[in-house]
Amino acid sequence: MRSGKNSKRKLKPAQGYDGIPEGDMRLIADVIGPDAARMLMLKLGKMNFYIPQPSEFREWYVRTHFTGKNYQELAFELGVSPRTVHEYVRKMYSRPAGDEPRQGTLFGI
Repeated sequence: MRSGKNSKRKLKPAQGYDGIPEGDMRLIADVIGPDAARMLMLKLGKMNFYIPQPSEFREWYVRTHFTGKNYQELAFELGVSPRTVHEYVRKMYSRPAGDEPRQGTLFGI
């Protein structure tokens, strides 16, 4: 074994789901693979995470990639209907209820 400040020990390779507990980590391993799940446990163990619903990601994606004319393209990329993209765009441009404009009308009309 090497000694010194900068030496790192190599872990022996694991096989399959070895070392991955049942439950949430097993679900994560099913999606990203057991090796990546083990790396998450080593690097980010004891942290809590929030994983947003797919609709939150889709709304963000439409907000950041919408050009005004690419409904079909966004629908295809996200695997949703163009109608769903229209709904996300409508939400983007609609004001929340009770949100009055800050600027008054011209001459109080």
